[in-house]
Amino acid sequence: MERGGAWRSFRDMGWPGWLFAVVSAVGMIFFIMSLRHTTVAHVAVIYATVPFMPAA
Repeated sequence: MERGGAWRSFRDMGWPGWLFAVVSAVGMIFFIMSLRHTTVAHVAVIYATVPFMPAA
């Protein structure tokens, strides 16, 4: 829709946007690595507890 405005959007994201992108990327890397090192059931239990951490 913006025709060439994608790079401008990345540039104008600011530090909160970049911080969110980096934290999301690191979280996804850890999630994939945990699937490689343990069973899917263990990863599912750990992933299910994530919403309770900020609530606490």
